[in-house]
Amino acid sequence: MTTAKKTTTAKKTTAAAEETVQKAVEAGKETFENAVKASTETVQRNIEQSVEMAKKRMEETVKGYDELNALGRENFDAVVAAGEATTKAIEGINAEIVSLSKKAVEDNVAAAKSLMAAKSPQEFFEIQSELAKSRYEQTVSEGQKLNDMTTQAVTEIVEPLQATFKKTFEAMGARLAS
Repeated sequence: MTTAKKTTTAKKTTAAAEETVQKAVEAGKETFENAVKASTETVQRNIEQSVEMAKKRMEETVKGYDELNALGRENFDAVVAAGEATTKAIEGINAEIVSLSKKAVEDNVAAAKSLMAAKSPQEFFEIQSELAKSRYEQTVSEGQKLNDMTTQAVTEIVEPLQATFKKTFEAMGARLAS
């Protein structure tokens, strides 16, 4: 084989390898972005549902305020405590979301730097694979944390109301029975 043929064959092989690597990089990037997007959307939906549930419970509580007021100050204090718990919960969840968003931006910048620092396609794929795994685990962990915060918030919102509502309904039942 002549030197010219060897050079041509080597160039074709190199071009094919570069194209394969480029396609793999693009596919990996798309997969990573889709996974992050899906996880983010799921977390956001869970947060929205939890906040909506908390708001709905608060609205129901406020709606029944007039009846509770007639039964005494204790009922009013329970509603105030639930409102404060709602405000505190929403502030805490929002602060966590802001913190997670800031961290995500920082992580994305660091990830881009890591990928750009790769010295070979193999190293690039190893970094990308580790980043994808890490990001997935981080997203699941953050989603669980937000879910736990929301569950705790709903419990704290409802807790001051339960005992008071029980007393109120017993009093109403006794009033209706008499």
